Amino acid sequence: MALTGETVLYPLAVGNKWTYKMSTGGNYTNSVVGVDGANPNLFTLHNTTTNANSLMRKDGDIYYTNAFDANVFHPYLKDDFTVGMNWAVQYTANGIVTDTTMTVAQVGISKEVEGKTYNNVTVVKGDSKFSMNGNVLPMAYSSEYFYAKGIGLFLTTTSNGDAHVLTNYVLN
Repeated sequence: MALTGETVLYPLAVGNKWTYKMSTGGNYTNSVVGVDGANPNLFTLHNTTTNANSLMRKDGDIYYTNAFDANVFHPYLKDDFTVGMNWAVQYTANGIVTDTTMTVAQVGISKEVEGKTYNNVTVVKGDSKFSMNGNVLPMAYSSEYFYAKGIGLFLTTTSNGDAHVLTNYVLN
């Protein structure tokens, strides 16, 4: 089974891979490495930075992932977003609770990154707040994720000034 084509924001097929360069130096690759035989909408993804697998499934036009928390599938993407849609993701890592509000900022735009123009782009902004032992920590963090239909994630930027830029991809 494959979930591919020009209408999907995150093409899922075994063998698909996206390589990114980080503004802080280095590269990493996200790959689709498996599909569940009993559930053809459940895919295993591998990230070379963490050397770990996560799962992504698609129900209807909504993508869910356990990449934030291995025990919980959180909403991740939707193929037919409208501007202003939002959803919450909460997870705990190392005793710190992260509450992120994901909001669709733009849909259907074009975006140029390092001389390449991507069309039919959706921009999702994630605003995160952190707490420990019930106390909100005095910091905030935001990220913007840029997805091109038929290609997937091609740019991530953060409030720290970091950027992860797609340098190569293979779609099956």
